[in-house]
Amino acid sequence: MIQNVTQLIGNKLGAADGDVGFVKDFYLDDEAWVVRYLAVDTEQWLGGREVLFSPPSFGARAFGFSRSEPEVMRVTLNRQRIENSPALGTVRPVSRAQEAAYCRHYGWPPYWQAGGAEEGVGRPLLSGLAVAGFRLRARDGHIGKVTGFEVDDKTWEIRALVVDIGHWWRGKTILVKLEDLVRVVVADAVVEVALKRSDILATARNQTACVQGAGV
Repeated sequence: MIQNVTQLIGNKLGAADGDVGFVKDFYLDDEAWVVRYLAVDTEQWLGGREVLFSPPSFGARAFGFSRSEPEVMRVTLNRQRIENSPALGTVRPVSRAQEAAYCRHYGWPPYWQAGGAEEGVGRPLLSGLAVAGFRLRARDGHIGKVTGFEVDDKTWEIRALVVDIGHWWRGKTILVKLEDLVRVVVADAVVEVALKRSDILATARNQTACVQGAGV
């Protein structure tokens, strides 16, 4: 199932034995185009300390949701183990060393080992909440801004960007497919795509036609 991960921000998150806090951000890997962690604010429990949860934390349930608790995301870990997790500090982005410490604590397999990278080396993960606000840069100029990410709720792989094309088509939101993404340029606060603005507007027309054809 496809889920807009940005819409998870603010959701309540619980452990196997009680409340933890709420989802405040997510960290994405813009080389593999996958969400690596959900970041959770622990509120009063741990004084608002941020803790991270990767896909293995949620067990077999997509983002920890269940029919009995549709409003709560729940990890399979207990509160004691979460409380004893390594402190992240205040420096962002999250470093590879911090990720490695988390993996050791929870016994998670380090995702970067599949690519042969060493523990101390690696491109920093990006705040998804920050990138959801970057401008979209087509091959011939800017057009709209990113507002979300459609992800596979089993693998956490990003399938498409959710883009508001603004004054080009007021109120129109479209999906830009993964294969059209080129890179994120943090210094310019933009996401680059291998499309022209005319291609994006054509996508908007096609998506509108599909919706109208479905009678929605």
